[in-house]
Amino acid sequence: MAPVDGPARGTCRGHDDDAAARRERAVAEYFAMWVSRDFSRFDELFAPECRYEECYGPVYVGFGELHRWIDAMLARQRVESWDIHEFIHAADGRSLTVTWTFAATERDSYIFDGVSIVRFDDDGRIARIREFRADHRRRRPFAPAPDETDAPEDAGVSGGEVGTPRFDGHVIFEQPDADHGPRSSECCGTIRGSGAQP
Repeated sequence: MAPVDGPARGTCRGHDDDAAARRERAVAEYFAMWVSRDFSRFDELFAPECRYEECYGPVYVGFGELHRWIDAMLARQRVESWDIHEFIHAADGRSLTVTWTFAATERDSYIFDGVSIVRFDDDGRIARIREFRADHRRRRPFAPAPDETDAPEDAGVSGGEVGTPRFDGHVIFEQPDADHGPRSSECCGTIRGSGAQP
């Protein structure tokens, strides 16, 4: 888990830095709960009627649904890392957008990037989270060929791909197929440790 002061911080003129830091700590602590599997402070961070919208469709409202969801996920999933890259504070002083990379293992290991829009109540508790997901692997399909660019060799640009993440193991990746476009291939392995950066 990235430290609270580690990720880039987007600010708005006139916002309260102490309140912003508290919101960042709340989000970082919540993400860390998934890695440590310790949710003992969950009810302190979240409002009782919090609405949580996962990036792939499910919605949970209130502590009852949230605790059942957490228990179900702990039974089948091991979160390896949930790294924060950037916090962006809204001008309203109650909302925060956070960009992140999530890695976990269920039957297979997987990694993806995402964005959460987090809304806080008047007491500073998390009242709503909306998650959005993106593929972790980036590519530039219309980038110049490697010999046509001035990019240094270590810039992570090769064959149209950008920024190969650093981690142990394997994930699902795409291989070009001349007849049918990209196709997915899956490799086994475990993604370990935090700090995988796109």
